Amino acid sequence: MIERTIVSVGGPAGSGKTTFVEHLLRAADRPVQAVRCHREPGLVAPHESAPADHPELKRYRKAGADGAAVYRFPEPDADALFCSCFMEDPSDVVLEGERPLDYVDLDVFIAPAPELRNKLLRRVKRNATRERRATVTRLRKLLASQDGTAQLAKELLETPLALLSESRPELLKLFRSGIATKLVSLGSVQPSTKRSERWAITKSYRGIERAQLVVINIRSDAQRQRGERALEDVLRLRKDEEVFQDVFDSRGRRTPITAVVANLSSERDPGLKQTLRRALRAFDRQR
Repeated sequence: MIERTIVSVGGPAGSGKTTFVEHLLRAADRPVQAVRCHREPGLVAPHESAPADHPELKRYRKAGADGAAVYRFPEPDADALFCSCFMEDPSDVVLEGERPLDYVDLDVFIAPAPELRNKLLRRVKRNATRERRATVTRLRKLLASQDGTAQLAKELLETPLALLSESRPELLKLFRSGIATKLVSLGSVQPSTKRSERWAITKSYRGIERAQLVVINIRSDAQRQRGERALEDVLRLRKDEEVFQDVFDSRGRRTPITAVVANLSSERDPGLKQTLRRALRAFDRQR
């Protein structure tokens, strides 16, 4: 069985994801493949390619990537990803863009400093029925596959129990049965809420809530103050109880998070150095 580290790097377009991947490839002291991922729902099946003239792939190779590829997929599917040609190589992998699988060893989110009138968190009108329906749909989708059930166990169970369920299929089966029973009652009860509004992630920052490493990428010192304010909102995702419940719902876990303001265009920036130290620890855990 191949043991490798998989790091996912997400964030809005133009936030500095490729720049971060370049820094990571240069800093890694081991073979690492870099894969640019695009979700395209209209595709019949996943497709991979490695064009020599692709601008981002050229940047990966120049930064020292052991391999570089483009991976297009219709829906996240771990089995399909692990059957791809580039995953036959035992090297560690950095995935940039949309995630093609649910579980990774390190989830990184690169975010630009918000503009003055934009914020990471916003208030929206609450639709309890829609929220309940979305939760039920997500749980049913996860329970439909072995990988999804295992991921759900990691989210809802304490770590030792989640690890035990991986080696005991019968425990995972009992867990799935219990959740399926809960879904029947969850779908039949009319939800109610005392609050007419709730906290939500601004559209361009969606995905930041699940990240273990968040980098607010500033382009100059003039943006640092806005970056620091965004950092406060990132920390509120886990420290503010109301925000935590609204954003994460029943699936939330207070996973430790490293949040840093950094200028990714400057190799001497202290924030960049802290960010790379955190990312490289993910590779070291598999050794």
